[in-house]
Amino acid sequence: MNQIILIGRLTKDAESKTTNTGKKVANFGLAVSKGKDQAQFFNCIAWEKTADIIIQYTNKGSQIAITGELQNRSWDKPDGSKGYATDIVVREVELLGKPKQTDGIGIDDVEVQAPF
Repeated sequence: MNQIILIGRLTKDAESKTTNTGKKVANFGLAVSKGKDQAQFFNCIAWEKTADIIIQYTNKGSQIAITGELQNRSWDKPDGSKGYATDIVVREVELLGKPKQTDGIGIDDVEVQAPF
């Protein structure tokens, strides 16, 4: 089983992109408290509707809970060595803090169901 559940805060605003095939993807960092004045940092990737929700309702510092799975990836660096990274592919997100305002519309004006 490959499942991870984390609660943390976005380290910066999520970056939104669209793939060549038209799929929306959001990349963001998540800081998870590890005790007083300590945190662990995770790279996260969300797709399609989950990406839309993260882009629309969160920003740097927003607190969220995520459920997802770990994904390892590798690539060839220009110097010939291999680069490695582990990401969390987010399947579900729950907004825990007050979401950002978008175009003058607050979260109270938008119908949001959890889990996303």
